[in-house]
Amino acid sequence: AKSFMASYNAWNHVPMTVNPILKDLAMKQWGVDGIISTDAGSLGNLVNFHKAYPDLNHAIAAAMKAGIGMFLTIGEPWKDGVRGALEQKLITEQDLDNSLRGSLRVAIRLGLLDPPALVPYSKMKGQPNPVESAEHKAIALQVANESVVLLKNGPDSTGRPLLPLDKNAIRSIAVVGPLAKIVLPDFYGGVPPYSVSTLAAVQKAVPPNVPVMANNDGSIEGDVAVARKADVVVVVVGNNPTCNRIPKELLGSLMSSVAPTASCPIAGEGMESSDRTSLTLAQEDWIKAIYAANPKTIVVLVASAPFAIDWTDEHVPAILHTSHNGQEEGTAIANVLFGETNPAGRLVQTWVKSMDQLPPMMDYNIRHGRTYMYMKDKPLYPFGYGLSYTTFKYGPVNCGSGRMEKIGSVTCSVDVTNTGPRDGDEVVQMYVKHLDSKVERPIHELKGFERVTIARGQTRKVSIPLKASDLAYWDETKNGWTVESETVEVQFGASSADVRATKTIQVTRWQIMTSEK
Repeated sequence: AKSFMASYNAWNHVPMTVNPILKDLAMKQWGVDGIISTDAGSLGNLVNFHKAYPDLNHAIAAAMKAGIGMFLTIGEPWKDGVRGALEQKLITEQDLDNSLRGSLRVAIRLGLLDPPALVPYSKMKGQPNPVESAEHKAIALQVANESVVLLKNGPDSTGRPLLPLDKNAIRSIAVVGPLAKIVLPDFYGGVPPYSVSTLAAVQKAVPPNVPVMANNDGSIEGDVAVARKADVVVVVVGNNPTCNRIPKELLGSLMSSVAPTASCPIAGEGMESSDRTSLTLAQEDWIKAIYAANPKTIVVLVASAPFAIDWTDEHVPAILHTSHNGQEEGTAIANVLFGETNPAGRLVQTWVKSMDQLPPMMDYNIRHGRTYMYMKDKPLYPFGYGLSYTTFKYGPVNCGSGRMEKIGSVTCSVDVTNTGPRDGDEVVQMYVKHLDSKVERPIHELKGFERVTIARGQTRKVSIPLKASDLAYWDETKNGWTVESETVEVQFGASSADVRATKTIQVTRWQIMTSEK
């Protein structure tokens, strides 16, 4: 990285804006020689919040000497502060020169100081926007397709899984819900050049003789009336990533007229400067009303964070999940609904059943039950979870044996067979479990994964390397990483809660030996 911000917080009572690790770690060890910036307002925080310095002059001097080379401010008179620091001899002109070097290096690398004719970017003037090219649109669609997570696919009245829908067999379909007709932008995500809603995508996907019904008044009552008339209902719900506080046209800029500290009106929603206070999906009441009108309901949850949708999971036969701000969001959803795409998205967080399964937010000890690594309760959906329209069988795990240097690695592999009716992707995940560690270790921990496409009836060998350093823990007594002589169980599976095959490895200082389990 050639630029980053120092965060607002303090670490061991030293504010990050003036923390020695900016130079000792980021610059000297990591080789950062570009721009290290303050986060907006953190100069003032040094005086007003952290109480670390008596005034802005002293705060600016300390930040510059710590490695800060750019000030991002919210109203702080930083120019006056720099002049004041010079006048008080808190900094020198040499300090100013040192602070400018990173910005100048970045400017030179970007060609900003070169004659325009020599800068490759200058040739783009007047050319079509590359973001709107066919190649980039195809990538956007691929990302959207691969991001959809199938959370549930229960039986319909015939006893078969409800999804995928047969577009040539359904008599009518309703697409309802507060997010059916829109693609919401995410905060800091920019504004896509175009967007496809779920309703528009479904209308395009089905044959002309299949009615696609929608409600134009935006009310639950109107949606319920439409749902009663349809053969099957898709209800699109979720959160608003900007809490309805930031107009779409302002999202292209970091600055807006919206007060950054205003709270989100809905407890289950949040954004920068406004924490979520609940995991309840407010729009689950919408789901309940639609399901009561038509049990053949599919929920599409477009959400930027986990929700405790226990009722929906218990009652509704099929649930899809994806996130916001994808220009091809609706296309990807329709592709999964009608089986054009076999879903293989996976959850990147544990979805709990309720906040009761989480330790207090201010408890920073991860060992007290936070994340899949230390959580002992059964969650609603585990980390790494996601269903498919086909099935996969895992064979035995094979790990190489022999001598292993400190910087060496062993490769573990497993044969995965598509035993179901469709071609599909499987996300093969490799976890490790420390069986006799001398210190408290995670229940198990993800160490590698690979997404592979496997045709029905076919088998693919999936190989994932495991480094000795991946097994290390931070030893406070040595102030360094330690690799133990121990027994480690290597686990392969489809999620953190779905381990299909294992192998134990005996780890010694210089050698790894393997044995079957």
